[in-house]
Amino acid sequence: CGCFCVGLIPSGSGDPFAVRRQGNGILKILFDHGLSVSLNALIQWSLHTHGRASDQTAGDLREFFEGRLRFLFEEMGFAYDCVNAVLAAGFDDPLDALQRLRALQALRDAPDFLSLASNFKRIVNIVTQAGQDGCDLEESLLQESAELALWQGYRRVQPEVQAAGKSHDYGTALRALASMRGVVDEFFKAVMVMAEDAAIRKNRIALLQCISRLFIGVADISKIVIERVADSQQSG
Repeated sequence: CGCFCVGLIPSGSGDPFAVRRQGNGILKILFDHGLSVSLNALIQWSLHTHGRASDQTAGDLREFFEGRLRFLFEEMGFAYDCVNAVLAAGFDDPLDALQRLRALQALRDAPDFLSLASNFKRIVNIVTQAGQDGCDLEESLLQESAELALWQGYRRVQPEVQAAGKSHDYGTALRALASMRGVVDEFFKAVMVMAEDAAIRKNRIALLQCISRLFIGVADISKIVIERVADSQQSG
């Protein structure tokens, strides 16, 4: 933080004070000793100690640590798309990010999970394009059996996913999410999300928003590269 405060920020191959190596060392200490901490809290504390609190500097430091995490995770042998998926869901607690990454890497090639990841890309695209915040859903507006089944599937796995997340059991959380493959597949086969009726359309987007938020607590699986996995399975 002191180096960043006075403009000694690594760039390209230039890093005379070995700030990158120090950043790696901080993260390795957290991993090796199983320490769960908030990077943002540490950054804010350190900047305050230097008397140089700045949102810009704090943002630069978070970006720096994201880069260090990406480097270390790929050095550990994790697939780049799994790394992208986990970091996109947050990395303020580096140890928690590592735990989520291990669980995702272990499950990424499972057929149910790959199918769900493919459909999750559609969910993310629809929600993003709609620009609709919140998942305030009215159950009375669920007209199609497939959308009602998806809502019931969400209600079924939500407490399991949230409980597993609190205990950092991300393998269980991801398996619970993968169990929704069938209802998600059927929803996209049978339901027109962008219905002409504005209330129904808004309600269906809210349903997808709920699904998206549940996943993003673990990883943004829309970042998983389905085509590359499929190719490797065929060649095998």
